Amino acid sequence: MQNPTSCVVSDAGAGVRFAAALHLYSRLARAQPGSDFYERADLALSLILSPRRTADTAPFLARNAWRNARTLLVRERRRTTTDPLTHDTSVGRLAAQGEIRSCMTSVTPLDLALANDLEARIRAEVISQSGRNGGAVIDGMLSGESVVQTAERLSVSVRTVERLRSVVRRVTREVSEAEA
Repeated sequence: MQNPTSCVVSDAGAGVRFAAALHLYSRLARAQPGSDFYERADLALSLILSPRRTADTAPFLARNAWRNARTLLVRERRRTTTDPLTHDTSVGRLAAQGEIRSCMTSVTPLDLALANDLEARIRAEVISQSGRNGGAVIDGMLSGESVVQTAERLSVSVRTVERLRSVVRRVTREVSEAEA
């Protein structure tokens, strides 16, 4: 039986990809499903399969895919705002399986009243500084809309939404500092 890495010498295209895929699959097999390591290995395997991705040797191809997978996952996490207890995160999956308990056990009426009051004060200040779109931007932020989605919904530019979001962050910071 031929060693998988020996095919790297004989076939520069498929052999390199095959050897790199074997290396990454061995990493994937060792990882626990749902972990960050597993997600990174799975994404790296997907990247290896792209015909546009090339390298002279399997170790370089595997290393580049491994590093690119990390970069893509970090970027994705920065772009999306996720609740840590949803099924999209490893902590959320553990909470759903009952292996860990949620940090928040119950919400009291007082908690809701304080949160609503804080939101109303922030909303009023943002609207007074930026106009009617300020409140719509707050709604988009609370519902998890992206900047692009909010811009399309309001029929304004992405830059306008980014500017309004910075106003919301600044006002929130000011209100929080005033509370403390």
